[in-house]
Amino acid sequence: MSTDHYSLSDILGPHQTNQESLLLLQKNPKTYQTFKTFTEKHQKTLLAFFSGERSLDIQMDPFFKKIMDPETHLDRLEMLLSAILEEEIKITEILPNEGIRLTEKSSFVVMDVVGVLKNGSYINVEMQKIGYQFPAQRTECYLSDMTMRQYNRLRSKRKDKFSYRDMKKTYLFIIMAESPSAFQKSHEYIHTRQTSYSSGIKLPETAHITYITLDTFQESVQNIDSLKEAWLTFLSFDDAERVIRLVNKYPQFLPMYQEIAEFRKSPEEVVGMFSEALYIMDKNAERLMVDDLQEKYAAEREKNKILRKEKKIASAKLKKATVELENTTAELENKTAELNESKAALKDKDRQIAELKERLTAKA
Repeated sequence: MSTDHYSLSDILGPHQTNQESLLLLQKNPKTYQTFKTFTEKHQKTLLAFFSGERSLDIQMDPFFKKIMDPETHLDRLEMLLSAILEEEIKITEILPNEGIRLTEKSSFVVMDVVGVLKNGSYINVEMQKIGYQFPAQRTECYLSDMTMRQYNRLRSKRKDKFSYRDMKKTYLFIIMAESPSAFQKSHEYIHTRQTSYSSGIKLPETAHITYITLDTFQESVQNIDSLKEAWLTFLSFDDAERVIRLVNKYPQFLPMYQEIAEFRKSPEEVVGMFSEALYIMDKNAERLMVDDLQEKYAAEREKNKILRKEKKIASAKLKKATVELENTTAELENKTAELNESKAALKDKDRQIAELKERLTAKA
């Protein structure tokens, strides 16, 4: 922990007025025209950045890739993962995103990194601006791909000497800025899968799956008490108060913020990247709406299917009850007829007895 005190100008560069920032943008008419197409909210966000009043939203695709690119900043990715796992992580190789990885026509993914750790384990880190629907199903597909990539690589390398004991862990981290509804029911922001068996047996777990939901982190965080929380703060907030607090407590983030601040010298690049990020966000928002509607439609269809099944069962029960009622009614009618016949026979017997009594009385 540092005892130094960094000001916002130390972190994001010297302050300038909004008017000075506008004049900087107006030097390039094309850049300024693009800036004018943004909403008032987004214009204020950019002016605050150029004025040195706040940082950039690191969750936006172009900015995240610039600051966390593993090709140039592998140490930062290692720091992030070490903080999450609370153990030292060393990545020895970055793998290309190939194989049977899921591909999306319009992707919510900000960054997807596949790597090999020093101990041979495979790791996949995916940063999503908007969390996908059906996260568990997608994760299983990602996990299967990662496992097969490790398997094929080991088989190719070790050939006949290959043994399944050679298979190492597969780590999958899904970091979501806006998480799906399934995660909104929990106030936790770290969700690590745990596997157990009904019999209580213990088997080595080869898959390590962790979801990190930054939106629930933003709602629950109060203080920055660990390096893990420091990293999640860096990924979640860009306002001056939190930036200053974070850098003064964890100065290792200072170079990243200063690198972000360097963008202020290239307004054309920032506006272009911002425009690209907004376009991706808009397309993803549309995609999410479609996914939500499809999910709701599927849910309604399943609900109607269940209702139709229940109606069919109820109809069958009603039909069966009707038949049983008809049979009972017929049986009751038969019993009534038998009872009437018995009453008539009894009445005839009573008559015969009465006549017999009269004859006996007459003879006496």
